[in-house]
Amino acid sequence: MKEKIDLICLPTSNLGGAERYLYNIALYSAKNNPGKTFVLVGSRGDNGSWEDLKKVANVVFFPAKRELTSLPFWIFFLISYSAKYDVQYVLSSHAHINGMLSFLRRVRLIRPKFFISRESTVLEDRFSGARLCFYRFIYKFLYGTQNIIICQTEYMKDRYSEGLLRSLAHKLRVLENPVNFSYIQSSLSNIQAQSVFSNLNHSGQPLDFKKIFDHSFVLGCACRLIDSKNVDSLVFAFKSIFDDCEGVVDGKDMKLLIVGDGESKSYLQTLVEDHGLQGSVFFLGRVEAPYWLYANFDVGVVPSLVEGFPNVLLEMMASGTKMLVTTPCADGLQELPCVRVTKGFDADDIRAEILACISSKRDYSESYSEYSSKRSLDNFWNALDCHLSNVT
Repeated sequence: MKEKIDLICLPTSNLGGAERYLYNIALYSAKNNPGKTFVLVGSRGDNGSWEDLKKVANVVFFPAKRELTSLPFWIFFLISYSAKYDVQYVLSSHAHINGMLSFLRRVRLIRPKFFISRESTVLEDRFSGARLCFYRFIYKFLYGTQNIIICQTEYMKDRYSEGLLRSLAHKLRVLENPVNFSYIQSSLSNIQAQSVFSNLNHSGQPLDFKKIFDHSFVLGCACRLIDSKNVDSLVFAFKSIFDDCEGVVDGKDMKLLIVGDGESKSYLQTLVEDHGLQGSVFFLGRVEAPYWLYANFDVGVVPSLVEGFPNVLLEMMASGTKMLVTTPCADGLQELPCVRVTKGFDADDIRAEILACISSKRDYSESYSEYSSKRSLDNFWNALDCHLSNVT
């Protein structure tokens, strides 16, 4: 009898929102089924962000530098694992990986008991032109063998059921994004502060984070640095507030910490330099477990133009961020407790809500913790099993 395993598939080792979602699912699966969880990572290799998962799961990094060149490795590994093991669950969360897995299942090269795919964003809201045509091809000709397709919000489900996935509307299910609350709390309790402070830097220069957190009013943002994340509007908003209050809030220097990397980083760094904010805005790059940073944010900000649902909000809630501001980048944000949602997406809109946070001087971390603890992976997995029990 073949050994039973679960397969979790990611296109890249760079941990964006969808990748971190799958990372957390893998941690949960490995905890409940030791030795039975295999994580396939299509490109970019081991970048140092996977140490916790490697301790409990079988993580395989394909030797492809780019996603485009990873297809042969996907086919080889998926067929090999399907022949060797009795695959129970296959999970993925990127349209091109979803489509590939669905096609391989259709031609019976992989035969999982359940194939669950998730939509990371509403593609028709985010893309146009040739890229949207590419995704339309995937949805029309490759999708279809999933047992269920997870949508993050009711809005996402409605958009797909009326558009790209009209023919598969019966397979769409809304499952709210979970947060790995216990893992975050464990990460926070296990941190050795001095080693963390000495290992993280800004543009190659070491930063004294203890001094920053003790003596500064800290705004924070964590995302991929790409155009759709709208970080430049946050920088403009910060600059406006900084000038108005001469860089000081309640006797503390204002700082903006930006966690993440991406193609817009050089532009954003130039923007910061042009506005003379080099000593107040810091780019920290990718951070494996950024929860200790979130725990020290006075205000966490999500400035995105569009998201499926910004998981980072839930992670900041679970970490202990005091106040949260987000743009209306996804459905359901107004339902989150004590989170300020801006009227729009420009710098003035973001500035207004940050100023409201500064004026209120509130600490909502306990309310955030209580809410995020209820969106646990246990509850998510129970809901998923319930949906799967009602499908063929």
